[in-house]
Amino acid sequence: MTKLGKVLLWAAITLVVLLVVAISLTTGWRPIIGPRTRTLTARKFESTPQRLERGRYLANGTSGCIYCHSEHDLLKRDEPIPASQRGAGQVLPYLGLPGRIVASNITPDPQTGAGSWTDDQFASIDPPDNVREHVERLESATSHSAAATEKE
Repeated sequence: MTKLGKVLLWAAITLVVLLVVAISLTTGWRPIIGPRTRTLTARKFESTPQRLERGRYLANGTSGCIYCHSEHDLLKRDEPIPASQRGAGQVLPYLGLPGRIVASNITPDPQTGAGSWTDDQFASIDPPDNVREHVERLESATSHSAAATEKE
């Protein structure tokens, strides 16, 4: 192998390594390899008061579903969300990001919301993993956007 060939080979290897590191530290591999999925089943969960309370706790508290999935003024964090807008979905107003971020309608309405979802579709959300990862990616992406918006 000639000296030029060796230099080009090392340059190519270095470029690939830098590309792998850059993707790992920025957007991650999910946009390239696709989302984690699992086959949905027809399993049903017994509706108990404890499960309903846990769902309310997750949607309103730790996961923050209702906050993002409800149309309201995002700059007024402490202002209550209007009851008519709770979970109704919205296009999030983050600037400087590719495309639009849409928080879908998660109300119990069967035509426009999550009312026709199966129990297993809700279970596949898996708050400890998917939602936390989803929120962390959004917060990371939107922190740059919010900083740009505040400067304007």
